[in-house]
Amino acid sequence: MQLELFQRNGVKKLENKIHIYELDCYKNATEEQKKKMRVRKERYFDLEGLPSEAVRKLLEDFVWERGKELAPSSLASEILYFNNIRHFLIKKNIKTLRYEDENKIILQLKSWMMEQGYALTSKKYRSVYEIVATETPGIVKHMKKILRYSQKDEEYLEQDRDVWELDKFEFPLRSNPIKNVKTINFKGISQITIRKEVKTVVFMVQEEMRGYRSYLDADGARRQEVKKTEETAHGNEEVVAEAVRKGKEIQDYIDDWEPDDEDDELDEEALWAPVLTITAGFQKDGRFRVPAVRDKKKMNVLEAVSRLSGTDLLSLCVPAGTVISENWISTAAFPSALYAGGESGKRGTAGDVWTAGLERALLDAYAAHFFTRFGQEKTGSVHYEQEYLLQGNASERENLKRTVNELLAVREAVNLAALYADSEKRSEAEALALAITGLAGITPITAAASFFIMTVWAFAESVADVKVLLAGGKIPFFKQPGEWQISLSALTEKGASIFLETGTDPSLKNGTDDRGLDYQDWLKLFFLIQGKSRFCYRMMDMIQNRISEKEPGFRMDQCQYGVSVSYAAQGTLIPLRRTSQKEY
Repeated sequence: MQLELFQRNGVKKLENKIHIYELDCYKNATEEQKKKMRVRKERYFDLEGLPSEAVRKLLEDFVWERGKELAPSSLASEILYFNNIRHFLIKKNIKTLRYEDENKIILQLKSWMMEQGYALTSKKYRSVYEIVATETPGIVKHMKKILRYSQKDEEYLEQDRDVWELDKFEFPLRSNPIKNVKTINFKGISQITIRKEVKTVVFMVQEEMRGYRSYLDADGARRQEVKKTEETAHGNEEVVAEAVRKGKEIQDYIDDWEPDDEDDELDEEALWAPVLTITAGFQKDGRFRVPAVRDKKKMNVLEAVSRLSGTDLLSLCVPAGTVISENWISTAAFPSALYAGGESGKRGTAGDVWTAGLERALLDAYAAHFFTRFGQEKTGSVHYEQEYLLQGNASERENLKRTVNELLAVREAVNLAALYADSEKRSEAEALALAITGLAGITPITAAASFFIMTVWAFAESVADVKVLLAGGKIPFFKQPGEWQISLSALTEKGASIFLETGTDPSLKNGTDDRGLDYQDWLKLFFLIQGKSRFCYRMMDMIQNRISEKEPGFRMDQCQYGVSVSYAAQGTLIPLRRTSQKEY
């Protein structure tokens, strides 16, 4: 690399080095601070030999920027991290540093650290909590700071970044004196597509809350309008009081009036004219006038569809002509009934998913491979063995129904998130909400109507999704705009009858998408959240049931699952006694 002549803050340089004494933090430091630092010329940020000019320029800008933000002593502590990162970049020949590649670059950095014999974690005592915490090494933290800095010149909206700096949003924040959270980090979501959609949904919800705050905040625009209606109401009270007073005077005059002549007549219209003049000052406030529902037909259709949620939708979801097993399983002698105890009624926790990860993965893979399920029934008394592993009910139909209902609930939640992430579909729902309510400009009411419409839409789409899954097709976990089966216009026009037309053909585009999940894949996901003990006992239930069909009377609890041997011997000086046990 050719050395470049450049100038920073009036200092000309002809070398790829940046010393502490050149930076703003040192120049602005007091003499006492400079004496304590004892800056040595041999300690500097080294930019020599970097793989590309772009990387060199980025690191150079990063150092000068840090020199404006940190104290000299803090910046000096970063020299070692920085120079080690330089060695890493040269060794791995990394010519570009982009924030989007953070996971990949950090993995490469950790690989280099292992090659150099550096520890991948560090220990630090936390006196507040009286614990020794495991922390990320300083070099990794510094690399992340550089990658985050690399975004500075890129035209990113804040909501598109993987780490949100909360002070750049209008979110209402609550301060915590112990742990002051300043960012939201979405990088833990490894699937890029799902990460993007989650960020979109969170941002959309927060944007929607801004509309509500217009009503709730003391200085909110709509709240100020509400206060103005109070002023209008007080003025109208005075108008009414004056009109009543004047009207009473006129009425008393009319009641006491006696004609002087038979031809005399009162001109009551003229008498009441002053009252009309007074009431003309009455102010009408149309800002919060609530008209009746405009499109009752569409609202009735949506309400009818929403009432289907939570009902028995099994017959609607299975392919036409499918005969659902009505068999009952005799569970009295099952291991889960005899020995599982309270564990059989407990769900797994998040920790169960990762406890003995390989063992659990093999266990779930075994269940998916060897046990039957809907769509892969085999000869035997139990057709839906995998559904039994999830539900544990004696009724085959009930096991399948509960599994389908859980799948509907999950798909509905994911589809609702997809709707929030799709601005075009959200606008469509909001337009329908206005058509139904006729309440333009009243955010809480139109937002509630829009949310109701989207929940019904998401539910309808989830029914179509499950129909595809039960017919042998695949569904993407998070749908893109062009992958929806049900349009809002068709839903409001046809109502529940639309379910007869959708989700019936497994060859649909999203039914054959290689990136989608089929019914078996969804069952595997449900396996992960089952408590391990309960899941194993139910597997033993099905194994016992299978074997007992060929060998009546077979019981798992009567099998030999281990051996225990006790033996004794007389030694020269002392007797020897041992007990050995082995479980299989």
